[in-house]
Amino acid sequence: MKKLFLFLTIAALVLAGCGGGSAQPKAGATFSGPIHIDAAKAESATLSFVVSGDGTAITKVGVSFVNLKCEVMSAGAVSLSSGSSFPIADGLDVSPANIGHITGKFNSPTKASGKIDLKLEINTGFGKAKCELGEWEWTAEAK
Repeated sequence: MKKLFLFLTIAALVLAGCGGGSAQPKAGATFSGPIHIDAAKAESATLSFVVSGDGTAITKVGVSFVNLKCEVMSAGAVSLSSGSSFPIADGLDVSPANIGHITGKFNSPTKASGKIDLKLEINTGFGKAKCELGEWEWTAEAK
């Protein structure tokens, strides 16, 4: 019986360490890193976001692209941002209106990763262009 109890205790500790939960992000940190996008959509893409001073929300989200290509337009450089308050609850699940849907987790207080479904709304000066680029993986580190 003692061996069974010991085995179950060890198994529970191992499983707890392997959980899919998210670490707490570094309060006040700015995270930035690549969106792993196909070259047919953009030469490069970057995601950035700011964690609130108390570590409970994302206060700003931004994406930038070099040589963006979509059905309705192309551009040498595009940057979009959204300033809002998106609560952090066991990771990221935010939907800035002009960027798309971002999900992910904090792997440590200074590293994060996840997926972004890019549904851009770009002000061209002649109106708004909608550019759907699909879902891509991203990674980011606190700077």
